[in-house]
Amino acid sequence: MAPESAGFSLKNTGIQHPVLIDVVSGGIRLPLQWKKDTSDTLVSLPVSDSIVAIADADYFDWPALPEVPSSLDAVSANGGVKLTWQVHGGDPKHIIVERREDSAEGRGVWQGSAQLDASAIKYFDSPIKKGQQISYRVRASNDDGASAFSKYCSYFDTLTDVRPLGNAIRRREVPYPPSARVQRLEIARFHRV
Repeated sequence: MAPESAGFSLKNTGIQHPVLIDVVSGGIRLPLQWKKDTSDTLVSLPVSDSIVAIADADYFDWPALPEVPSSLDAVSANGGVKLTWQVHGGDPKHIIVERREDSAEGRGVWQGSAQLDASAIKYFDSPIKKGQQISYRVRASNDDGASAFSKYCSYFDTLTDVRPLGNAIRRREVPYPPSARVQRLEIARFHRV
């Protein structure tokens, strides 16, 4: 038994090469034909119990951009910062690393730090100055363009640890590798020396 079909008229759509799209799966089911000598009436539109749409075949010729890298993390390593992330689909060719130096006066400007091969999942940035706060973000790119940026993460080089010493207070610098996604301030316990 042949599938049910119906004629269908579309006005002022600009569609030149109609195709039937299964909205649920995203698949292009089959090309459709205009009735002879028309550009607004389909000869036979299959009747289905699925949700379908009609679009121009060229509508889906968009460039395929790579997916956004995820799980960006920054940790202290050998006087610098080791960044790690995960790369996903979309045929990336490069990973672009950007950094921003922040200060008490405000946020800095994002600047390119490195362009790496698509297989790269880590990067080492050094040297980092004491007391410096740096934020990082990454994106993937291919011949068609670049993904959006990942969520950024920040790295703080040092904290001041304050400890009482008799009646005096002694300060010392302590390396601080914060989690990239959750910035936290660990408060040192006060104890007598």
